[in-house]
Amino acid sequence: MGANRARIVSELKLHWDRWSSDNDQIALFLCGSVASFMSRHVVHSKALHNRKTMEMCLGPLSPRESSQFIPRRGLREKAQLHMCLGGIPKYLEQIDPRESLERNLNRLAFTADGFFIAEFETLFKEQFRSPCVYEEVVRALAQAPGGPADLAKRVGSVRGGGFQDQLRNLERAQFIRPYYALSPHGGKHRRTLRWARRLSQKSSARSLGLVFLPKSP
Repeated sequence: MGANRARIVSELKLHWDRWSSDNDQIALFLCGSVASFMSRHVVHSKALHNRKTMEMCLGPLSPRESSQFIPRRGLREKAQLHMCLGGIPKYLEQIDPRESLERNLNRLAFTADGFFIAEFETLFKEQFRSPCVYEEVVRALAQAPGGPADLAKRVGSVRGGGFQDQLRNLERAQFIRPYYALSPHGGKHRRTLRWARRLSQKSSARSLGLVFLPKSP
């Protein structure tokens, strides 16, 4: 809804301030899974500054919740399901509980029209405007971890504000994770990035939710 329409946030703010903020019958929930858009244009939006009541990060389902998609299977298979699909609701919905986990994964990942065949490319196209750049970063980190300077060199990019923003967007979408190494000599912490080896949700592994409640009387 908000893709390439950053102005929609300002329009929403105008509507909320004029007609909705004093109506105790209205509570507004904003939820989005495109991390870069939600962070830049919603969470850190100047238009919505000091207007949110609550911010929530919606993560994957727990192992217990994931197991409910195959209730008649054993504990081992339920554990394997969660380890394979990471508790991502969209992926768990593809599972046929009448079939074994092995048959399900063969159908979803190893057939010509399987659900996961084009999922990698689809995720990046939904998340980012320039998916090729982000794909190169993730592919490089899948080979070996590295810091921002080393990573920029490996993907042929210039280390600067634009590249740092791209890394932050990948972190927000949980494609990569930062690790900080402590120096034994008390020097600066060295930041190392690693590919988060887990499946992400159809649009993201995590969704960000904001709640706007009417003003107190």
